[in-house]
Amino acid sequence: MIHYETVFLLPGDAQPQKVDDFVEKVKSLIVQKGGEVTLTEKWGRRRLAYPIGRQREGYYTFMQFKSAPSFVAELNQFFRVSEEVIRQLICLALKGKPASPMMVLPPAVPHESHGHGHRPTHGSPAPVSSAPLVSAPGAGVAVPAPTSTPLTSEVSHADSHSSPSA
Repeated sequence: MIHYETVFLLPGDAQPQKVDDFVEKVKSLIVQKGGEVTLTEKWGRRRLAYPIGRQREGYYTFMQFKSAPSFVAELNQFFRVSEEVIRQLICLALKGKPASPMMVLPPAVPHESHGHGHRPTHGSPAPVSSAPLVSAPGAGVAVPAPTSTPLTSEVSHADSHSSPSA
């Protein structure tokens, strides 16, 4: 048996009892076909990123299960013909991954205030200088002291596509 994950959305105006009944129906279908449900999380009603068939909210349910690969097509067909399901996704569960996406917290990223500091372009890090910092007159900002050698040998984007001149 292979580990799979599924997320399915039910309409936001559905009664909580109907949502619970549908989740139990999916669980029983998996068990009837020889699978095993390992995790079920009801993420609750959330706003959709964009309207889907006049629906602006939906009940999200995340489920991990083990089953034979042949059953996935049957479950996918069940979701497609079910009128309750707005959207669904079934995929392989990755090894070494946490048990639930809801348990994963994004890493804290320190950021500078808006409008201050250097923002690298295209994800490249800012050039690092070993030159001592001095205050620029009237600027109130510390800048690298002038050196006799260039700090980096960067090529602008316009020059990187042209042929080198000999």
